[in-house]
Amino acid sequence: MRAAIILAAILFATAGPGFAAEPSAHDRFALWNECAPTRLIVVTDEDNKIGLTERAVATTARSRLRAARLYSPNVSDTALAVFVGAVGVAFRARVDFYKRLYDAKSGRSETAGTWNRIWMGQHGGDSAHILGKVALVVDIFIDEYLRVNESACAKR
Repeated sequence: MRAAIILAAILFATAGPGFAAEPSAHDRFALWNECAPTRLIVVTDEDNKIGLTERAVATTARSRLRAARLYSPNVSDTALAVFVGAVGVAFRARVDFYKRLYDAKSGRSETAGTWNRIWMGQHGGDSAHILGKVALVVDIFIDEYLRVNESACAKR
């Protein structure tokens, strides 16, 4: 028990920008979007042996975004992309946030990935386990996005 308390104290004391009260410049660059909703892109390897479908992954991610009022299929300048793959006993879930960026040198504006998280592990033959991890990673995005966009979200 004492070791767990010490570990928790160390983790709290060394917490990175994800725990900061004010978003860092990096966080604002990666996630600031005036609290606007985003569209969803889902890619899975449909040939997996555990029945994990693109539809199930999309439903899981979309329901999380809708609950946070951050989903719109009609948005063109931002996207939350969820990539999920299962091979053998392992899986990988990656969530990327894409937004429009302007390059002053070229004068061009393009969509680029600015934030991502990856979760890997073993699925035990259970696609529901992977969907739970997808929900977790999407929730991490939502939490970070709302923290960085807090002032704009308060106005909506």
